[in-house]
Amino acid sequence: MDGHHGGSGRHTTGGVSLARESSRDVAHHSVLSGIVTTTLFAVGAASVVAMATVATVGLDALRSMVEIHPTPERGRVSGHASERKADGDERWFHLTGRHVSVVRRPGTRLHAVMLDPDMADPPAHRYVICCPDELRTGRQAAATAHRFARMGANVLVPQSRGDGGVQSRYRGMGFWEGGDVIAWIAEVLVHDPQAHVVLHGISVGAVTAMMACRQARLLPRGVVSGIIVESGFANAYDQLIFSIRRGRRLPAVPARASACLANALCRRRAGYDLRAVDCLKALRGSRIPTLFITAGRDHVVDPRDADRLFAACTADMKERLFVADAIHGECQEADLRTYWTAVRDFLSRCLW
Repeated sequence: MDGHHGGSGRHTTGGVSLARESSRDVAHHSVLSGIVTTTLFAVGAASVVAMATVATVGLDALRSMVEIHPTPERGRVSGHASERKADGDERWFHLTGRHVSVVRRPGTRLHAVMLDPDMADPPAHRYVICCPDELRTGRQAAATAHRFARMGANVLVPQSRGDGGVQSRYRGMGFWEGGDVIAWIAEVLVHDPQAHVVLHGISVGAVTAMMACRQARLLPRGVVSGIIVESGFANAYDQLIFSIRRGRRLPAVPARASACLANALCRRRAGYDLRAVDCLKALRGSRIPTLFITAGRDHVVDPRDADRLFAACTADMKERLFVADAIHGECQEADLRTYWTAVRDFLSRCLW
């Protein structure tokens, strides 16, 4: 009996002990569950915030690249003589230019300003198309056009999309504009079948010229005599990633995630894929003489793009000009004499 009670007491004591341990385990698990739930909630909230940040960054970067918005005049020339010269270029532009247009497809009309050569006895059949971009506005566009006109060229200055040209909220980053340039060349050939055309572009205008390069193969051989491109990027999607990483100082992975989301939005709203704006692909197989102009202090475009573009170009005649003190899109302002000497020499070798 004693042994039974003793055994029973030990069993009872052991049961109480087990019950107490079980209570402690339940409390411990409750604490752990609370910690895990709180942690998961915090991680989830952080993930939502991170995703929202990634999406916002990508959207902001896309807007700055693709959406049409008013651009202030850049690189305004200073000094009395320079001011008078710039005013003279702009006055010549408005007095001489005549507005022309062409229908690219039903419902899509392109607009441009055509300027005659500014010399007494100009050579025949010479044309320059100054590809539109957001940097060359007002007096800067006029100054560039006047330089080419004084070389004896007929100068065509197409209007940018959303700027009196094709009515659109979005830029094509060269995707549509490259085809627009080909439409203008075809229109020139209607009026002058012996025309020789040179394309000149800065920044997005340079991308437009390079994108037109691929479609130029559909034109008669030798119509496009040369291409002059300054501060162009290699691929619009890679440029978006570079802009996000540099502007927001994001690591590679979230920057790529932002670009991916932004590109999906671009496809949906603007109707094209940024990856399709690929100048490297456009230059492969090109036989058109090309002059690449690079700004030494260009922090807008990936500095590696200049080498990539030059290497991709398969033209027998390709040249480079490096302007050490220039910022993005302002090589002319940094060294006017060197810039136009290089352009003149290049055009003379193009047999233009």
